[in-house]
Formats: sequence, structure tokens, C-alpha cells
Amino acid sequence: MRGRTPQTDTEPTDLYGLKGVALLWFPLFGSIGAWTVHILYIASTARLTCTQPGTEWRTHAVTAVTLVVAGVATALGWRLTRTSEAEDAESVGGRHLMLGRLAVIVGLVNILLIGLEELYVIGFHSVRCG
Repeated sequence: MRGRTPQTDTEPTDLYGLKGVALLWFPLFGSIGAWTVHILYIASTARLTCTQPGTEWRTHAVTAVTLVVAGVATALGWRLTRTSEAEDAESVGGRHLMLGRLAVIVGLVNILLIGLEELYVIGFHSVRCG
């Protein structure tokens, strides 16, 4: 604590327990989970949407939900970068800053992947079925 009293301590605390999962680990792994659910759903229902017309709305709904989850995870990662002050890489703030930046990068990549998979469903899937 380097001479700071507990009342004036501005060093962020390590996030443990449920709060840590929500504020530290969900930003990092939430968008990965959302993309995984999306790609598995599209892969498992590809034939169904070919044989039963009118079921594509489910795919669009799954896309919307997974985009929201990935967006929330990315926003929480961005928030983590804004609330962390890095003194050095070994400080708690430095670790939170690095994990927040990584969460934003991973989140944006997963949002892009989910969007590209939705473009496949909209543009190319019906051509392949017919």
C-alpha cells in the first residue's frame, strides 16, 4: 500500500468471487462463449433450414442474442480499461488494464465473426440449399 491509508487507497482491488467473474472474466470469455454458441447453432441447424423453410428466423434470433452478449462483454472490457490505472505491469491496475484491452480486442473479433456468419445465413445459405 506504500504508505496510503485504507480510506485513501486508490489502488484497484483484485476481483475475486462473483464480482470478479462479472467484471473481470466475463469481459474476456463472454464474447468467446457467444461466438461458440453461434457457430455451433448455425452448424447444427444448417440442414434443418434447408429442409424446413421458415425456420431461419431462429438463426437470426440466436445471432441477435449472441451479438448482445458479445457487445456487453466488449463494453465491460472497455470499462475495465477506463477504470484501471496502470502503474506498472505488476500492479493490480496494470493487470486489469491488460485484461481489459485483451477483452476489447477479443470481443471485437468475435462480433466480427458473428456478423460474418450472419451474412452467410442471409446471402449464401439459401443459394446452397436451392
